Amino acid sequence: MKNRSLLLTCYRSLLRWADRCEGAPIRIKSEHLGAVCPAAADNSVVINDAATFRNFVQWQFRRRDTAGSDAGDPVEKAFTALRLLNTKYEPVLQALEEERRVHTDRKGIKFRVGEVVQHSQQGYRAVVTGWDRVCENVNLLEDTDVNFVQPFYRVITDDDSMLRSHGQKRWFQYLPQDEVEILKSPKHVTSMKINEYFDGYSPQLGRYIPKRHIQWEYPDEYMASDVQPCSQTMRKIRKPSSVLRNTSRASEKGKARRKEKVARKSDEAKSGQAEQTAKSALGAAKNVEEPAVKSVTEK
Repeated sequence: MKNRSLLLTCYRSLLRWADRCEGAPIRIKSEHLGAVCPAAADNSVVINDAATFRNFVQWQFRRRDTAGSDAGDPVEKAFTALRLLNTKYEPVLQALEEERRVHTDRKGIKFRVGEVVQHSQQGYRAVVTGWDRVCENVNLLEDTDVNFVQPFYRVITDDDSMLRSHGQKRWFQYLPQDEVEILKSPKHVTSMKINEYFDGYSPQLGRYIPKRHIQWEYPDEYMASDVQPCSQTMRKIRKPSSVLRNTSRASEKGKARRKEKVARKSDEAKSGQAEQTAKSALGAAKNVEEPAVKSVTEK
């Protein structure tokens, strides 16, 4: 009777843990399945949401009487599962909840996840997959000559327009807000990475609908009745092969822009050096002139 009471307490604790994870994109690692949920390990199931975890906990509790004596002590197994969840997965869940809390406040954020935007200087299209309130990774920047204290956006770039601006494909970019502008038309992006982050595109909302784990991390209004599969929207965009004929010209334009920027910085540096040299020469001439005037005066 005592064991049954303990087992029931553990069972309720596991269900409460499942409720705590509701909606969070947390996944039980395969090496932990045997301890957390033996029934799932026996059936090679992937547990990556609270609903699946809850179903297996309930199933396992109901089949305990038919599991046989070789199944081990169910109370001990339940305690092992709770210890593992609280030591390994509770910190992960807390970090995810903090990310969600930060991303709930959109003050100062101009662009939403799923919106198609355009680089204000280089002209290529991209779709937003996430954002940071300030720059979190300088190594991701293409140009470090920017203000780091402003929102930065993770984006998937469009193959066609990236070829035109850079002469080559770059799937991901990390852009400061002052280099991003909204794109009214066309609203689609062609990239083989789109399906990894989005379920489809909604003409009604004018944006891509992110996958469930991204929706949880970036709370927003994602409900739409006209969601089109990403593969369908990609067919509406001209094939990248039609752009390849212009690759050399695009490469030259991209190189020209970068050279122009480098040249401008070089000219500014040279101008500063020339000004400094002129000041030095003027000072030297003054020093030479003063002894000469003094000598003539003495004579």
